[in-house]
Amino acid sequence: MIQTNMRYFVNNLFTRSTSTVLSRTRHRSGFTLVELCIVIAMIGILSSVASDAFYKRIPSYKTRSAAVEFGKNVDKLRMIALRNNRETRLCLDTYDSAPNSTSTANAGKYFLMVGNKSLQSSSWEYLPIDAVSDSSDDEKKLGVVDLSSNSKAYRKNVSIGDWGSDIGGPHVGNSNCIVFSPRGYVLNPASDFNAQGFIEVTFINKVARKDGEADDFIVMVARSGFTRIDNSKARLNDEFFSGTQYDASN
Repeated sequence: MIQTNMRYFVNNLFTRSTSTVLSRTRHRSGFTLVELCIVIAMIGILSSVASDAFYKRIPSYKTRSAAVEFGKNVDKLRMIALRNNRETRLCLDTYDSAPNSTSTANAGKYFLMVGNKSLQSSSWEYLPIDAVSDSSDDEKKLGVVDLSSNSKAYRKNVSIGDWGSDIGGPHVGNSNCIVFSPRGYVLNPASDFNAQGFIEVTFINKVARKDGEADDFIVMVARSGFTRIDNSKARLNDEFFSGTQYDASN
């Protein structure tokens, strides 16, 4: 009798313990409706913040892309001059006269050209080089880069800034042009280079300008023909330009 009662007590205790553990396990394995709502709300808030930050960065990405393309075209002209023993030039044509407004169309056009001589060319043809065969510059699709809305190079709200009288160009007929010699260096006069030794062309983020800040990208062309790209937000003071602490260039 005692053994039977003891067996019943043990079995009953084991059953209750197991039931309690399973009950607690089931209780801990899920989430309440309130918890799920909080998680969903947090995901929504974080997604909204991330999306807003991403869309704000798009104009900056587009501006940098236009500046990078310009730098690559400078490099291309330099290499063409070296390979063909002929002058090459990049000529700035139009700029944005209202860079702080997104209601006006973006603007900025420049040409990529090859001369007929190694020095002081008397005629120029647009890229690609095709005048050798028939003495006619028939193809110009690679030699015209236009940031306005009717061009393949179009980038919304990205423009070229006014270079003013900063780029005079060498010799006759090269006003507003950066000219490369067959040795690969820039032929422009010293007056075209700033105090840091660069010819600078600015690509403007019109959206940032409209919001009262400068997020432009500056292409800097050295006498050697090499380029670097800098962001106007990250530039340090002029006194650092000639030292080891240069700037936050890309």
